[in-house]
Amino acid sequence: MQEKEDAAAAEVAAAEAEKKKHFVGILNGLQERNYSLADFMEYVFNPATQFASGFDWRWRGFFAHKRTIAKIFGYWSSKATPSTRIFIFDWAYGLVQRMVSSELRRITRSGILNKAKKTINEAFFMDYSLTGLSRTLRAMSPRAFGIFDAFSTTSRQLKAQEKAPSTNFTKKRDVLAGSAALSLLNGASQNNSYAQAVNGTYLMATGGQRQHFSILHGFGWSMSYTSIISKPSKPAPTDKAAANELDEIDEGEPTTPGKHARRNKENREAKKAKKKRKRTPGTLSLLSDACRTTARILAATGLFLVVYDNINMMVRIAEQILGRKNTQENGTCATVVPLHDAKPEDLLAMDLDESIANAAPLSIEDLEFTEAEGHSFVKT
Repeated sequence: MQEKEDAAAAEVAAAEAEKKKHFVGILNGLQERNYSLADFMEYVFNPATQFASGFDWRWRGFFAHKRTIAKIFGYWSSKATPSTRIFIFDWAYGLVQRMVSSELRRITRSGILNKAKKTINEAFFMDYSLTGLSRTLRAMSPRAFGIFDAFSTTSRQLKAQEKAPSTNFTKKRDVLAGSAALSLLNGASQNNSYAQAVNGTYLMATGGQRQHFSILHGFGWSMSYTSIISKPSKPAPTDKAAANELDEIDEGEPTTPGKHARRNKENREAKKAKKKRKRTPGTLSLLSDACRTTARILAATGLFLVVYDNINMMVRIAEQILGRKNTQENGTCATVVPLHDAKPEDLLAMDLDESIANAAPLSIEDLEFTEAEGHSFVKT
């Protein structure tokens, strides 16, 4: 038995020696003809090269041997000279950059983060899910998220996750990576501003100050303050109204043809100088229009109840600092409540008026208090 094993080992060693001898002969032949190994590999892997034998040297002769290729890459990245390692790392870094940039363009072209392509209504906010959006982005850009995971996870955490998998850990990591990706995508293109629009509106709804918008907008977490509260520009005056305005002359001044023409020219130049860029409506304005449309549709279906009140928000600064100023936002909020199965005769105001007119005088015995309120009274 031992003799057979020794014979097999000797046969393997002889084959290995023969292989090395053959390879040395090939390398010596390249050197004798002043060819480099790089020239030979460039010839083999050049797609324009056609092999007369018909053998697929690129796949079957190289890439199919994955373990051997992994060893070669390991030699290049860890056991080569410093200059070689730097060259390999720079090439790999450029490759990763191109791949991640391709994923960025794919996400931007898809329009899933494009606020302008979405209808800003109730569903715009109710359907927003950071967890779901992070999963979608991970599926569309697996390589970028792989880098995020490596950057935000330690080896100890990975080992602990392998021993006892935790869905909370995975969910938290996905949210962290997704939040970072959303900020970076918004920095790459303003067309990726869906999450920032939702965050900015939430910040406004919860009483965020203008300074908060400036800071969070710089971090890529929110839209700017003006992008949230901006109102659309007023419609331009008609041609007839503009002509009347241009031809307007102050009363009491003598009019002459020359002065009339000069005044018209000055007015036209002033109008051109004061021409402002058309202002698009902000997120709050668009949401308000959508909610009012929904309220009209709901009101057209039957009887409804409306509860409304004015809202005045005054944000004052604690101290006078350059760049900070007070802001005030005013508006009216109305809630439409459908009255299901209600009839017009059930809503007659005359019944209420009659009950009020015929009500008996109010006495102390008519007041009903809760148990907690009752303990607040002291007999004297």
